[in-house]
Amino acid sequence: MSRSSRRYLDLRGLKYWFKRDIPHAIRPRFGGKSAYLVNLETGDIRAAMQRRDEIKRQTDRLFRDAREGRSVAPATDTIQERAETWAREAEEAKRDPHGWTAKITGRDRNDVEDHEVADPREFIEAEAEQIECRYGERDRDRFLNLVQGRVDVDHYMEAYLKEARLAPKTTDERRNLIKRFAEWAKLQGKSLLQIDRAYAGRYFSEAIAPLNDPHREEACWQRQAVLGFPDCPRPCDRGEPMGGTAFAR
Repeated sequence: MSRSSRRYLDLRGLKYWFKRDIPHAIRPRFGGKSAYLVNLETGDIRAAMQRRDEIKRQTDRLFRDAREGRSVAPATDTIQERAETWAREAEEAKRDPHGWTAKITGRDRNDVEDHEVADPREFIEAEAEQIECRYGERDRDRFLNLVQGRVDVDHYMEAYLKEARLAPKTTDERRNLIKRFAEWAKLQGKSLLQIDRAYAGRYFSEAIAPLNDPHREEACWQRQAVLGFPDCPRPCDRGEPMGGTAFAR
């Protein structure tokens, strides 16, 4: 393997690290640090090279933004990228544990015995510890929440809308609908991972169906009358059907 193919890779013990020197001119934008370091959490050269390429693209963007005077992405953006990467790894390990173990160890899939299957949770916990040491407990918790899907319902909303490429009006309508659902879920104390068909149906029953109830206005009038406001006009007395659309008397 050529020396250039190992560029930015630094083997420390059994793990590879990404190490890239920060140009002198922009080091003040990175707290005076001389190098950008990331623990790749793998001893497999192929997996390390793949993750190296991802982080290189990220640092290319960070360095360009720093040179052009734009704000440099905060550490929490890096945490989100790492969390999304490990979420994909965990999903892959769940689908094919033997294949995933072979990938991270550089072995043939058929050579991996059942008792040798690796648990991605061990790697995720190690990454969380690194994040806590570097950024603190709050960002560690954020990393773990992202990996495990404990995020608000609208967490991926903008990414979804960008990918959907809807008309501007439709995009705004879809955004408002998702936000409304997210606010309801937050009041219920539910994250995106906890939303299933049962909760979607409950949301419809509690928040959507009442808006289309043809007897809603009549029920409101009856409630007001019981509370002592009998002079409030009934919907039908105002020339409106109980559904809310005006009609000729």
